[in-house]
Amino acid sequence: MPRNFRKTYYKSLGVHSAEVEDSFAALLGQDTPAPALTINLTQLVRLTLEFGLPSMYRRQMWWVVTAIVPLARDADSWQYARMEKRAIYNDVAMAAECCVPDVPLHASTSKHVLRVLRFYVDQVRPHLNTSFAANGAVPSDQGFDWILREESVADSVASAVSQVMNDDPSDQFWCLLAFLGILDRGFFALQPPMPIQDLHDVSPGTLELLICRILAAVAT
Repeated sequence: MPRNFRKTYYKSLGVHSAEVEDSFAALLGQDTPAPALTINLTQLVRLTLEFGLPSMYRRQMWWVVTAIVPLARDADSWQYARMEKRAIYNDVAMAAECCVPDVPLHASTSKHVLRVLRFYVDQVRPHLNTSFAANGAVPSDQGFDWILREESVADSVASAVSQVMNDDPSDQFWCLLAFLGILDRGFFALQPPMPIQDLHDVSPGTLELLICRILAAVAT
């Protein structure tokens, strides 16, 4: 690849050098002092599909893709967003323990989070959507058509998420909710198509590439 063309190509992807790790650091605002930067999710997705995501940035990339944190990054916005998400998750988890006392919620972290998620989808979100509609607002959450019925798929995705967000059930919950939603809406529209068996025992790396493929297809 000629040198000038290579520079232009990298620049079109948001890459200002051939150093992939440095490019992810720049796009994620790792070295950006406050006041901050607005993260370009499209460039991050394209860069991930083209070069792969360095494991050191996996967690932050997943935060961005799943909207756990906002695209606007400054000194405080990400910490505040995660704190608010954690408070909501804790409320839902406490409600699940009260309303579904016969379910062993603490079998493992990933299974606990998946059970809380099922409770949220079945019991909490319908009430939130009704409240939104009554106030003239469009519900932001969409339902699932198939993925929660495929228990092996849901379990596999939950396990992959727990490997990355292994010390924070709140991050696991919101990431899992978003990933399952993306897969539910976009998996069967992928070109070329993938067999559903590829979602069984899926690794974090394979999962993120699949999510990015779906997001890239939606953006085109």
